[in-house]
Amino acid sequence: MRALETSPSPLVLCLAAMVAGTPAFAFTEESLDCLGRATDAKGRLACAEAELAAQNKALAAAVQRSRATLDARGTELLLRAQQTWETFREAHCAWMVDRLRKEADAQRIERVLCLATTAEARAQEIEDYQSTP
Repeated sequence: MRALETSPSPLVLCLAAMVAGTPAFAFTEESLDCLGRATDAKGRLACAEAELAAQNKALAAAVQRSRATLDARGTELLLRAQQTWETFREAHCAWMVDRLRKEADAQRIERVLCLATTAEARAQEIEDYQSTP
């Protein structure tokens, strides 16, 4: 149990992997550079928030492209799915960061990174749906 107390947090490991060039997620180059240069929690949070904005923008674009190809029923289903997915994303990321509750800065950064990675995955899912017959 002692090893767990001195081990790096999951956030530190994730950031280290991204900066080392083996990202767990396909973040933008700008965000990876930013995270690599950040020297404190405030800087890492700013980088994470920029990545979240980029991923949310990509997700919104994917939804719009998908809507343009759907009929009324498909559009209704997509919008309902998106609303449900947003609820899931909030709950999922709250659960993911709960393990860091004793590290407030890490918890804030991890939450934003979780929101970004789930937005990225959702955008890819929508793109894949569009390209599947």
